[in-house]
Amino acid sequence: QGYMVVQAIAKPLPEFRSIRVHASPVVAAYRLPCKVNSALHYTLAMLRAQQAGVDNAILLSHEGHICETANGNLAWINGDVLHTPAPD
Repeated sequence: QGYMVVQAIAKPLPEFRSIRVHASPVVAAYRLPCKVNSALHYTLAMLRAQQAGVDNAILLSHEGHICETANGNLAWINGDVLHTPAPD
């Protein structure tokens, strides 16, 4: 029988750089059980970001919650805790 040991380790955070973003009118979540193969909503959101003169677009859910950016996932640090958007 195998087993797994899980423990917290101290790891320095990578360097971050600031980017300019805007909340895109393109909705990220389609209320599907999985991500779709089409990248159309990401492409539209990035086009709108370029038109607005910013680096990226934040995509929101139907309920207005932050989901992701047009070309990447989101994570933020509050104190010593790393947060990510809810999986649903």
